[in-house]
Amino acid sequence: MIRTIEKTEDTPSRTRFLQLTNSDLNNLYCPCSNHAITYSTFVTTEVDFHQVCSSEFIEQIWIDKLFTNENISFESTEDFRVTLSFFWQIIAGLCIASQRSWDDAVANFNTLRILTPAVSFEETIRSQVQTTFSSQIDLSQTALAHSLLAIRRMTSGDQIVSALQTNFYLRILPSGSIRMTPRLFNDCSCLNIEGCPRPATFNDSYGHLINIQGMIMNCLMLDATLASTLECYYNQTCLSLLHQSLSIGIKPLSNSSLKHFSSNSTIETLLNELMIDKMIINTDFDLYYSECNSPYCSYSYTRRFNIAFIITTIMGIFSGLSFGIRFLAPLIAKIILRRKNRVVPVENVAQIQVSWQHRFHIIRDRIRRIPQSTKEKAVSLNVFESSKPRTPTNIYRERLLTRLFIVLITISSIGVGFYVFLIKQNQLVTIPHPSLTTYQQLYNDHSTTLQCSCSNISIPYEAFLNVTFSLHQVCSSDLISSAWLHYLTLFDTSLLPEWPHDFLPTRDFRIMGASYFQLLATFCSMAKINIVDAQRVFNNTQFINDRVPAPSIFRQKTQAIIDSFINTTRNNFVRTFDWIYVALIAGQFFNGGNISYDINLTTDDQLSIKSTNYQMYSVFTETAIAASSLCTCSMGYDECFIIPLLYINASYYDEFPITSFFQTVYIGCTPLLGFRNSKIGWWYNSTYLEYIKETYSIVIKSQPPPDIKSLNASIFTRFENEKMRDLIDEMLLETIISNNTHFDQFYKECLPRSCTYTNKQRRGIPESLLLLIAICVGLNKNFRIFIPLFVISISGYLKHLLITTYQSIKTLNLFKTETTEEILIRQQQIYTRIYLVLYISSLSILLFYTALINRNIDKPYPLSSIMDYEKFLKDHPSDDITCPCTHISIPYGDFINELQVDAFHEACSTNAIFEILTDGNMI
Repeated sequence: MIRTIEKTEDTPSRTRFLQLTNSDLNNLYCPCSNHAITYSTFVTTEVDFHQVCSSEFIEQIWIDKLFTNENISFESTEDFRVTLSFFWQIIAGLCIASQRSWDDAVANFNTLRILTPAVSFEETIRSQVQTTFSSQIDLSQTALAHSLLAIRRMTSGDQIVSALQTNFYLRILPSGSIRMTPRLFNDCSCLNIEGCPRPATFNDSYGHLINIQGMIMNCLMLDATLASTLECYYNQTCLSLLHQSLSIGIKPLSNSSLKHFSSNSTIETLLNELMIDKMIINTDFDLYYSECNSPYCSYSYTRRFNIAFIITTIMGIFSGLSFGIRFLAPLIAKIILRRKNRVVPVENVAQIQVSWQHRFHIIRDRIRRIPQSTKEKAVSLNVFESSKPRTPTNIYRERLLTRLFIVLITISSIGVGFYVFLIKQNQLVTIPHPSLTTYQQLYNDHSTTLQCSCSNISIPYEAFLNVTFSLHQVCSSDLISSAWLHYLTLFDTSLLPEWPHDFLPTRDFRIMGASYFQLLATFCSMAKINIVDAQRVFNNTQFINDRVPAPSIFRQKTQAIIDSFINTTRNNFVRTFDWIYVALIAGQFFNGGNISYDINLTTDDQLSIKSTNYQMYSVFTETAIAASSLCTCSMGYDECFIIPLLYINASYYDEFPITSFFQTVYIGCTPLLGFRNSKIGWWYNSTYLEYIKETYSIVIKSQPPPDIKSLNASIFTRFENEKMRDLIDEMLLETIISNNTHFDQFYKECLPRSCTYTNKQRRGIPESLLLLIAICVGLNKNFRIFIPLFVISISGYLKHLLITTYQSIKTLNLFKTETTEEILIRQQQIYTRIYLVLYISSLSILLFYTALINRNIDKPYPLSSIMDYEKFLKDHPSDDITCPCTHISIPYGDFINELQVDAFHEACSTNAIFEILTDGNMI
């Protein structure tokens, strides 16, 4: 017979907890006093960055040695040594950015809390720590890579001019006016948003052109640095040749110090890993367990009945058998003897045969005598017959005790029988390796007690969650095709005629056309990259669960995870470009579009730079345009926009057809400003595309424009004629499809080892019968001993009682037989005393054990309101109260009514900034 034992241990030590986890126990539960533990209390981290971040090459002394005091000219930048100091400044900055990203990730991780209502297994804790920390590092890597890529693409797309003249240079036109002009390298224009990468070179002392191993030159120094490797700085020969002008000895980087990277890894590859060469995570489970501070551990296990119970049960069964055999033995003996006496010689059979009629009368008479004989036996029944003189008084007293005994034993047996057969007990049932169908059936039948332990406690989201993003169709259209973007960069902006001052309300679309489409392609590609990287991080994030959650709880958890992922992905994208937008616009950088500033050469050969004033358009007619106000990029940069002009024929300024004004696209103080505020409705109009191709084909003679198509207006979109910034704020997303119903896939990955549930059921019939027999035999023994003593004790003869009790105990013989030998009787009395001592001792131990062992009793209380809940907590102060929620995932907005900022800085609510800009306006 197997039974379930529930046990509770108070304040278990960590060693004891580990012993319990390694034991074959069920439903081990050790609640934590501290349900939310910060990772910093039990986790430490160590990191080794790439050796370049601790080398002399990023120190200011080295950078100063490389810096040249010579004027940097258009021609000098072809010698990479001129820009080497900037190369190492960038690497030093990237090292600092990587270290700060690491510090931020560690700081964020340290503030996070691990939620453990109960003590988790050490393997689970270590897995969750590794997953959470890796997720933080991955987020930091992704954030840094995204921010840097966005800065690079926005800087290039916004035509920001480098002071090194590597992407734009000042060109004096024959008329004497000055323009920023993009540089060309082997038919590649720096209008190309990805630049013009090429091998880095320098001229040695003999005038030979030397390629620098691993080094790349580009339109922007940041792009050049990221595409380069440090191969030359691992090679003493290359290093000496590159820095032959330095008199000091330079120690190269060491290949033996590399642990994760190789010597030919690009700087971008290093940066994508935060330049981390080695990372160690130390998890101290002892500290975690100490912080958890579990007040107790409860568990259950199945085992056969304990030795004491088995021995007493067997003794009871044997006693019951002895009691029964004592009555059956005479009957069996009579039957055997009767059959033996029936064996007679064959020749005498005829003499002793009885007719069937005579036999029937005999059987009928016996049946009739059964009630009378039963009554006589019941009246004369005496189970307390002793060796005392058989006087009428003694016989009457013994029969009276017998009747009391029969009443008590009958009532007790009936009560015990009802309890044994009818009362249900908790039975722990274990189902090994259940299938999903089996689990679903078990959950439907035993949802409150079912627990299924997972074989895999850490499961990646990609195994059972799916989130699909669908971008606006423009991101897969001809408008951002590589052929179209390349065609636009073939346009030489120096061929644009000088713009007359009386036509300030408009400008040629071609001064910002390449930037417009490249920015569009950039935002599309950045959205795709952001989605891919976010999905990679999301898919690799581990779902930590050592048990199969209920399907409803699983759906709530996963839906909360998906919602958070979608919002975080979109918000991170928007936030990145918001900061870049602020930096580029407020920085007042020069841009190659020649829009925000007028640059002129004074009589003493000095450059005069003034902010351009624009007339704001208000009226467009077939013969003229009219403006009503002025704006300047030095102040109203976010409000100063003009309408571009499309040349659909060779005429320039003498005709004003309405269709030639591109009224849905704006030219701003920078290409990015105009792009953000332009509307998107024209994407669906093929006429506009034909006009754009025509205005470019007037100048580009080397090849015809590619065949590009407008967007398909029949495809559904939630954006009609919105501004581009509205699409950017939505990450250019049309639809988001999520599916969190793949419980079957999660279950497959979880692969439960077993499922256990507690089932209240009655004992089996064999078990109940044996237990009832054992109890009844015990009652029989007890009543036989204590009933005579009880009757005697109430007789009023205390002295006689004591003497009689002593004599009764002294002469008590539970092993009495039909014998008169004194020695045998004395031996039986000794057996009786030993039996009584063992029986009373065992009974005392069992009663003491039952009285001391604690039992957990779960009792539900219905709570319908917060007042009921608060009153319940007040009436039942305890740490063991558990009130499970119907919804485990609740939006903050459902219970946080208001988030209020008392006040922003006064600069944000006054005209101080406007006044500063007005006073500092360039005239």
